[in-house]
Amino acid sequence: DLAFEWMMKQRKESILYQLRYTEASISEICFEHGFESLSHFSNFCKKYFGDSPRNLRKEKSAEIQKILQ
Repeated sequence: DLAFEWMMKQRKESILYQLRYTEASISEICFEHGFESLSHFSNFCKKYFGDSPRNLRKEKSAEIQKILQ
């Protein structure tokens, strides 16, 4: 269904943006996007982004460090 695919794309983009570019806690992002537990959120991130929320956030820090060097 195209509507579902579009909604999932928007949800994934929002999650990834918030993990990389905001100071919101992982818990805040998790519950804001309707997940009932951090483990469910972590499994979602691993499935769709290939890594845990914590590691996705660390990637942002590594990117910034490279720019600043």
